Amino acid sequence: MGLRDLGPGLLTGVADDDPSNIATYSQVGARFGYQLIWTLWVFYPLVAVIQQVSAEMARATGKGLAANLRDHYPPWVGYSLVAILLVANVINIGADLMAMGGAARLLFGGLRLSYAAGFLVIIVTLEVLVRYERYARVLEVLSLALLAYVATVFSVPVDWRQALAGLVPTLRPGHRYATALVAIAGTTLSPYLLFWQAGQEAEITQRDSTKAPLIARPAHAPCELRRIRFDTYVGMALSQIVAFFIIVTVAATLGAHGIVRVDTAGAAASAPAPLAGPWTAAVFAAGLVATGLLAIPAMAAACAYALAGMWRWPQGLGAPIRAAPALLSGARVGGHGRSWYRAVAVQLHARALLERRAERTGGRPASRPHDDPRATVQRDGPFRHHRRVAHGRMGGHAGHGRRARTGG
Repeated sequence: MGLRDLGPGLLTGVADDDPSNIATYSQVGARFGYQLIWTLWVFYPLVAVIQQVSAEMARATGKGLAANLRDHYPPWVGYSLVAILLVANVINIGADLMAMGGAARLLFGGLRLSYAAGFLVIIVTLEVLVRYERYARVLEVLSLALLAYVATVFSVPVDWRQALAGLVPTLRPGHRYATALVAIAGTTLSPYLLFWQAGQEAEITQRDSTKAPLIARPAHAPCELRRIRFDTYVGMALSQIVAFFIIVTVAATLGAHGIVRVDTAGAAASAPAPLAGPWTAAVFAAGLVATGLLAIPAMAAACAYALAGMWRWPQGLGAPIRAAPALLSGARVGGHGRSWYRAVAVQLHARALLERRAERTGGRPASRPHDDPRATVQRDGPFRHHRRVAHGRMGGHAGHGRRARTGG
């Protein structure tokens, strides 16, 4: 295993340190100093295993997390979880954009809202117009921005004895301490990362014809599962290491001087300037912008994967936008919301009829994006034709026999 085996897991770990999570780590470091560093290594096995299971399930079935929920649980379970995911991600994306705008204002001056709108336009343009393979390389390069938080810790005076002592688990009374524990758990175990990494692994089976789902090629399972474990463990370890340096940096600057109120990620970037110098604040702010450019596409893609999986839409970040049939058919019908929903309903109804017909005739219903229902019809068509012919012959002979007996 080497660097070439890093991919979805690495991007998932890096996306976990989005601007909102950086704000949470900054608040913890400012108020509690080094006391809660131990939570990072305690939560690491939990988050790594959950991400690993999600990715392995997707790689084995060739379907994302939402599609597997749809296949194995009642519909209301999947729709409820996807709805919660959408609401949470929309709020999180808005918070991250504003944090990026605040960091950009710290670096260049100007209006925070203008920067936030500009970042939104840039992200949407890149996701829609740039080929996914090239965009994925851009995201991997952006992951190097996390080294900025490693660099900042060496520009401030850190009491490493206390910092290392914070690795020992300790529980303290008080609602603020309990709230901080829950906040760290929530930032570490981000639900959208499960949908994002599972969607990425499922898309591998669609993009590369030599990598079918593992249930179809079990001989490839040992190698692929080792790759997923290595990729996931490295990515999530990087996420926790960066969180460690963020907490240490803020604890050594704000926490050491009694500044315990950090409301936003932008405030976390600007607050160390009087204490550690403008260079530290600038590096912190630049890292904030870069992590936002990396994390927001992952959040948006997680929503897309979830919706596509639940509604059985074709999916794939590598596909052009014209390959989105539900969206484009709605636009052709008239562009109104009612027409869009009608077009989606017609597509889903047609898909259900094809699957029901395939089940009645012994065919396997299409369950993966690259198993198009039309392909199932074409594959099973000759067999159904022969069965219909045979049934007609039998029916004809039987009717003839009944008529003969009646007549006799």
